[in-house]
Amino acid sequence: MEEAVVISAIATTVIALLTLWNVLITKRLVEFQLDPCIVFGVEQLESGSGIFCLVMRNVGGSSAFNVRPRVIPKNYSIEIEGVLKDIRTYLDNEWPMIRAGQAVSWVLDDKKLSKDRNTANGILLEAVFAKTPTAKSKCTTTSDVSPSWTNGELLCNPGIERELSSRFDQITKSIDGLAEEIRSLTISQKESAK
Repeated sequence: MEEAVVISAIATTVIALLTLWNVLITKRLVEFQLDPCIVFGVEQLESGSGIFCLVMRNVGGSSAFNVRPRVIPKNYSIEIEGVLKDIRTYLDNEWPMIRAGQAVSWVLDDKKLSKDRNTANGILLEAVFAKTPTAKSKCTTTSDVSPSWTNGELLCNPGIERELSSRFDQITKSIDGLAEEIRSLTISQKESAK
């Protein structure tokens, strides 16, 4: 009987600790959902149109302030030409605020895109921004928007979707693992109480 009390006490302590951990994860999830998040992607203007746009979008739950995007050098020389030069020109601004869900887009020159497809240049973009209007820009996100080519056709890079899914996959795995541990401890606690 005493053994069952000790096992029950240990299981209760472990469940209490896991519950605390769950509260911390839930708090971080809520913060994550409310934080601004600037991502970039290449999207087709209209399905089948052959016209592509560079899109900068706030996929977070709140506004991003003092947004400063830039091109990060990746596998290309200092002398940026073609579509990369256009992108650098597009991003040579600071946006005072980008609301949650708001997007800024620029049409890309299809001739330059077609020419650049053989250079194997990557397009890595970064956005530095603040969570409040008075804060200095401290948050940074990076997106790889390198175009993909199949059978001579430019495909939309799933940069935005890939960015979001990679962030949520990690959180989902943690929550699933926590739920399984709580289930198994609850079952073992019930069995030891019998």
